[in-house]
Amino acid sequence: MEKFNLGAALMQLEENRKNDEWTDPVPFNDYSTLPDFPVNLLPKIGREMVITVSEVNQIDAGLAASSYLSVVATCVQQKAKVDLISHKEPLNIYTCSILPSGNRKSSTMDIMTRPLYEYQATAQEKMSNTIREALNAHMIREARLAKLQKQAANAEDFSERERLKKDAANVAREISENPVPKKPLFIVDDITSEALGIHMAENNERMAVMSTEGGIFELMAGRYNDKAGNLDLYLKAHSGDAWSSHRVGREAKTMQSPALTMCLTVQPEVIGEIGENKQFRGRGLLARFLYCRCKSKVGSRGRQTKSVSETITREYQRHIECLMDLPMTTTTLKLSQDAQALWDEFYNDIEADLREGGSLHYLPDWGSKLAGAVARIAGLLHFAEHGSKAVELPISVNIVSASCVIGAYDKEHALATFGLMEADPGIESAKKILNYLVRHGIDIFKGRDVLRHTNLKTMDEVTPALKILIERGYIREADVTRSGIGRPEATAYDVNPKIKIPKKD
Repeated sequence: MEKFNLGAALMQLEENRKNDEWTDPVPFNDYSTLPDFPVNLLPKIGREMVITVSEVNQIDAGLAASSYLSVVATCVQQKAKVDLISHKEPLNIYTCSILPSGNRKSSTMDIMTRPLYEYQATAQEKMSNTIREALNAHMIREARLAKLQKQAANAEDFSERERLKKDAANVAREISENPVPKKPLFIVDDITSEALGIHMAENNERMAVMSTEGGIFELMAGRYNDKAGNLDLYLKAHSGDAWSSHRVGREAKTMQSPALTMCLTVQPEVIGEIGENKQFRGRGLLARFLYCRCKSKVGSRGRQTKSVSETITREYQRHIECLMDLPMTTTTLKLSQDAQALWDEFYNDIEADLREGGSLHYLPDWGSKLAGAVARIAGLLHFAEHGSKAVELPISVNIVSASCVIGAYDKEHALATFGLMEADPGIESAKKILNYLVRHGIDIFKGRDVLRHTNLKTMDEVTPALKILIERGYIREADVTRSGIGRPEATAYDVNPKIKIPKKD
């Protein structure tokens, strides 16, 4: 029988005790700890619809909620702006929900956007006779113009030719002054940048792009031409900056204050590919999106036996129709005094997060737009709550408070999304350090050890990465007794004994 070793046993017990003090580390590809969308803060009909669709389709509520906010934005963009004293924010938003295939993205988007498509179909049907009559009159004028031009070209008498030229000029003016109206268009899916600009210019400078695939990013990047992607429209239509297009062989198009809402649902792999496009990040496109890193429920769903009730469907449709019927105005929505103070506080908190060591330090482009996005969300919730009376009322502190909570949700999901893109250099560095710790079986180390054994060059790269590893539970500062004599020693870090070789993202 093997001899019992008391010393070894005690050492093992001590080691087990130390291990038990450590929590399981949060993997870099684990998004289960992200906050859930605060559905209870949505207005009544929006809240009921989001909850019902989420239960019926057994999907992350963030998907339905993001779709709802995008639908409301489609309804009210160009109908008001939020006055923040320093500047005014429009009401259009860009959202991007991320989840793997098989999570009923298409079904969810179909239910949430159906009232928009039905409203569009009805509006186009109402215009059909008017368009038909205008097209007929246009063709008659063109035929008259062609006849007059031919007669003028063949006339030998000077005075007769001049008379015919004058008559042709009058008909040409009639054609110019009586264009054939276009079918109203409010929402599109798969569309090139050039076509989108044309449709927006013909539809009061407003449009919504809603798609369950990531192909729109390929179109932005210039799938159908050999040049760099045409991002100008997407950048300017988010902020309402003037846009124009003057291309050879095409009619010039100009918009003074375009408003575009985008609602996209994409797979995680697409986000990784998007992150590799330096143009998207460098020019600020990715900074304009509000991200939702949805939790997949595939594998844990029951048999789908429910459907959205007709009562909720009708109420939701009336809700969206009423918002679509609101007139186009130049109204500005004011914040109440308390609401303004709360938004100012949120702005200051975000600004602090952008400082070195802050959570948004490596996302200054996205973080700098978050406070403005919260103001836009407040405007959307205000319209959703008050409908036609919204333009007469200030935005309340309760609505701004709800918007700030949604903004905090968006912040956490953006950090996770940019991590998925590996756009945050701190996360990439943290992964390198973790790989070194696992590969060499390190129990305790210092920052200079990392510099010796990785390709990280400076402590400016190492320090934020160590902070990330501490937050995720991979390491912690070691409890080292200091003598107090001489220069203080560099901080040492204990390594969580539970770590294993992480799976690749």
